[in-house]
Amino acid sequence: MLRLMGLPATSRCPDVTVQRRADGLELRFSGPGAEQVIDVDARLLGPGADVEHEELVLLHELQRRGYRVRHLAP
Repeated sequence: MLRLMGLPATSRCPDVTVQRRADGLELRFSGPGAEQVIDVDARLLGPGADVEHEELVLLHELQRRGYRVRHLAP
């Protein structure tokens, strides 16, 4: 389970792109004149964690928080 802290404000970076990678997840937040990338190492999700499941939960939670979410295939 990811604990979401320190994310950029939706007013500054309303768009987020999420992509699963071999070693974890990449979150790319963007907005007018701003961009922030957060890499989440799969090992931080815990032993035996299902990265694909965590990705889907993350997409839903970011959308619930007001971000415009875009998903890229792995």
